[in-house]
Amino acid sequence: MRFGRKLALQVTSDQSGAPYLSHKAMKEAINKTVRDLRLYQSRSQSLENFKAGMVLPEGEALPTADELARLEEQIKELDKELFSIVEEDLEKIFVHIRQMEGFIEPGLSQLQEQAMRCGLLMEEALLKNLQDILPVALESPAEICQRLIEIRIMQDPLAMIMGIQELIVNYNGFLEHVDEHTQYLEINVAGFRKLLKRHEKQVPHMFHPSKTPCLGFHKLVTKSSRQLVEITNMLGQIISDATERFDKLLTKLPSSEQTQAAARERQQMVTLNMPKGLGPECQMVLQIQAQLQEPVQTMIPTGTDFLYPKPNAQAPVFKGKQLDVF
Repeated sequence: MRFGRKLALQVTSDQSGAPYLSHKAMKEAINKTVRDLRLYQSRSQSLENFKAGMVLPEGEALPTADELARLEEQIKELDKELFSIVEEDLEKIFVHIRQMEGFIEPGLSQLQEQAMRCGLLMEEALLKNLQDILPVALESPAEICQRLIEIRIMQDPLAMIMGIQELIVNYNGFLEHVDEHTQYLEINVAGFRKLLKRHEKQVPHMFHPSKTPCLGFHKLVTKSSRQLVEITNMLGQIISDATERFDKLLTKLPSSEQTQAAARERQQMVTLNMPKGLGPECQMVLQIQAQLQEPVQTMIPTGTDFLYPKPNAQAPVFKGKQLDVF
């Protein structure tokens, strides 16, 4: 599916009123620039041919320096229009991303609190106290939590599985918002990368209104969004691990009315969904940013494949030309 169609479908299905990149307007701005650029290149070539002694085609006027200068300025102005759209879109989208993060964070905190009440998470201070008083040293705080979960399961399997089941229902509902957020990031990052890569290929640097490459869209993949996705994924893994431990221990417990009721609850339990996580476009942004932060690798080679690499490709090593990020 072509990107424009994919973007249109997501915008239509998104009922939140979220801003998206102006894909059509950006494409039209690039097309107008390229049309004038081709005219400029054609007229420049005619002038070069005339200077070399070649006869101009019949009916074609000799280009003048003023004509070429006007075309140059016109191309620069058209290119400036493109980057005005880019800047305006980035600002609107970034504000929306911050709003979404502010909406997601409280939901994640509530899930963590619920996981603590269920016994799947523990506060760091309590874990430290347990480590100090335990007669046997365990490998990690995670191992302490796992042992405590097993104890809770053996003491009251019915209460434990009911707590896990309630947590899964809330987690799955929360996950819908996280997946919507990461999908929003992915399609906007992809759109900017594709269009700016096309611009870089088709418009020479002498006409760019600002220093390029334009990597301003990288800021859309914020540290907060990345951390929210990572914590959400970790919480899902903790719930999954607790469910597996429950299944193993339940078969070892003596048969009783309580264990039978716990087994019935387990059979009726909803499936735990896992987050989709950041998409390949966002992952590539993180790889590039990681390399840019390395003090030795502050240079970038020429070529759009290095400036705007496709996702799933090996992250470029930036050496060769000084990197000026717009």
